[in-house]
Amino acid sequence: MPLPGKSGPGLPEAVRRAVLDSFERFDGLGVPARRAGAGVAEASRFAAVGYAAVMFDAVGGGDVAAATVARWSGRALDPAIVAVFAEAPGELLMVASPQDLWGGRGRRRAGAAARVR
Repeated sequence: MPLPGKSGPGLPEAVRRAVLDSFERFDGLGVPARRAGAGVAEASRFAAVGYAAVMFDAVGGGDVAAATVARWSGRALDPAIVAVFAEAPGELLMVASPQDLWGGRGRRRAGAAARVR
């Protein structure tokens, strides 16, 4: 029997929904349920913007990340959340790029995120 506020053993409904919506898109072209807009769990919409930004920062730097997130706005990504990211992409990418988690001095690779204005 699920606990109150939970849909199954161990996961609150909001967490379960966010996990299930991980591959949904803002425009409704995702999977598995083709949810769109506010129908996609808010946590999943935030995670999608963060994931795209960090992924493209890693492969192309902050300028590529900012441009790609902007291009995906309204398609895969929630435009309201993209607008928040667009206000300070360099700062947000810098925060999202952890220093050496194993106790070193923590170096960020040259050119990433810091180049974004």
